[in-house]
Amino acid sequence: MAIIRTKKQVSSITFSTQLKLVIMMLCSSSIFFLEGCVPVSYIVAAAVLKTFVGCEVPIHFTAFFLPLNLIPLSNSLLYFVIFKQYRVTALRWIWRRCLFCKSNKPSTRTQLHRSILK
Repeated sequence: MAIIRTKKQVSSITFSTQLKLVIMMLCSSSIFFLEGCVPVSYIVAAAVLKTFVGCEVPIHFTAFFLPLNLIPLSNSLLYFVIFKQYRVTALRWIWRRCLFCKSNKPSTRTQLHRSILK
């Protein structure tokens, strides 16, 4: 049975939950691809990405991945090449997001610069 969430409920998902879901999507898609169950990875990835509508995940993240459902199984090599490249992009986005969360505090370099200016 599908759970229907309003935009307010979806946007209340915490960042740690978002991060866990993205990592789960990336890992499960890789594992399913290696096992040859590409359609299952599409379903898992699409379901996970749909939960992010209205959250802080960039729109290109959803817009790029969901059309991969249209790639037939005969083009699984194409899927592999595209997905490997996009996974690197997604991991960079996650890494930048983690760094941004940690960089809310002023850095030592900034504090040193401020003390010199005083």
